Amino acid sequence: MQLAELLEGLSTTNLTGSGALAMLVPLDGAGSVVFVGASDLRMKLELSTGVESTVLTAAQIADAVWAALAAANDLPGTMGELLSTAGSGGLSPTQVTMLTELWKMRGLDPATPVTVTTDQETAGTIVLDITGDGETTSTLTRQP
Repeated sequence: MQLAELLEGLSTTNLTGSGALAMLVPLDGAGSVVFVGASDLRMKLELSTGVESTVLTAAQIADAVWAALAAANDLPGTMGELLSTAGSGGLSPTQVTMLTELWKMRGLDPATPVTVTTDQETAGTIVLDITGDGETTSTLTRQP
């Protein structure tokens, strides 16, 4: 027996049978299928692309996972963030940027010399304004 129907709203369907019993329930949006009273229930879940008769294989799902952009999947607290930071010793992308900029501003990057004038300190695109009297107090403020 095979049942194929598009359920809209709330619907209850009872199936009784023996041997091979199959049911196809297309769900669009949020939905659920509840089985009650089954003593030996085995299910096969298939995910499709929405194109009729196209079933995703494990290889297609794996390809999609590996092809996903890291930047689109590195939200704080996710496995994507952990994978993105694994190569940097566990530092987040923001922390890596901050450390790199500190390295440049201290003159440790030979490719980015630091230039200091009476009112600015510059290393590449990083510019700090210097204010104060220059003798007892100097305040460094980063330009946006």
